[in-house]
Amino acid sequence: VIMEDVRVPAGNLLGDEGKGFGMLMQELISTRLSAAAGAVGTCQAAIDEAVKYATERRQFGQPISEFQMVQEVVARMVAETEAARALVWRCAIQKDRGLVHNMRETVLAKYYACRAADEVPNLGLEVLSAYGYSNEYPIARILRDGKVYKILEGATNIMKMIIAQDALGIKKANR
Repeated sequence: VIMEDVRVPAGNLLGDEGKGFGMLMQELISTRLSAAAGAVGTCQAAIDEAVKYATERRQFGQPISEFQMVQEVVARMVAETEAARALVWRCAIQKDRGLVHNMRETVLAKYYACRAADEVPNLGLEVLSAYGYSNEYPIARILRDGKVYKILEGATNIMKMIIAQDALGIKKANR
């Protein structure tokens, strides 16, 4: 939608004139945190499905959960998810305490959690192997759901740019 020469009555303005972009950026902090939290939920769903399958599926007379390689994959899934969850919780606690300009922390949480939401379901697919591609198992949907977080509320490359510019002192994220 492109609008040119549109007049908005003063009573219909949201906030002060000329401050709309700043308001949008402030809202992005909240929506990015929500996206990061959703990504963590996707990771947890992938873990739940992988664990369920690994404890029920039997090979060579034992559940595949007893195989070291399955345990290694599940451990990676849990570690990635818990790291993402910790970043999300840190941001949420900051917001609860009134720190509303925590863009740096929120961007870090979104970047990490959304990357995990792509990686963790892929690891879950390793546990389910070929069954994971079947719509009979929820991991196929979880895998698709995890992909959307990489573009939702700011693509991954934008998150990396904000993180790098802050770290390099080019442009501080928390003003």
